[in-house]
Amino acid sequence: HIPPTVSIINLDNNKVCKLTELRSLSVLRLSLHHNNVSNITVSPLLEYLDLSWNVFSKFQRNQFHDSKNLLTLHLGNNLIGTLDDTIFANTVKMRILSLDNNKLNHIPLGCFSSLSKLVSLNISGNQITSFEYGTF
Repeated sequence: HIPPTVSIINLDNNKVCKLTELRSLSVLRLSLHHNNVSNITVSPLLEYLDLSWNVFSKFQRNQFHDSKNLLTLHLGNNLIGTLDDTIFANTVKMRILSLDNNKLNHIPLGCFSSLSKLVSLNISGNQITSFEYGTF
């Protein structure tokens, strides 16, 4: 049991595969880079989430639907091949998004349209060959 006063959790460089009950925590910052996570349900209070260097290959359409407070999201160095066009629709406060070194070959039109506060987008090291007009 994690005390309700904990606002930062760092589980970097472990062998974490599965996390449950994160939605009920008051955590604002969660770092899980270099683990074996492939699926996660996060707290709507999270402001910072680092899921880089895991084994994510895809996300549910509404994966970050409740993540309205998310400011920073690191998803680099996973196995992500596709993104849904509405995956970030409710993350309107997001300022930093890293999707580097995945297997993306296409960015859906409208994928970033709700991210009006975004100041840093890293999509380097993917397999993207072209963009549709209006992607950015």
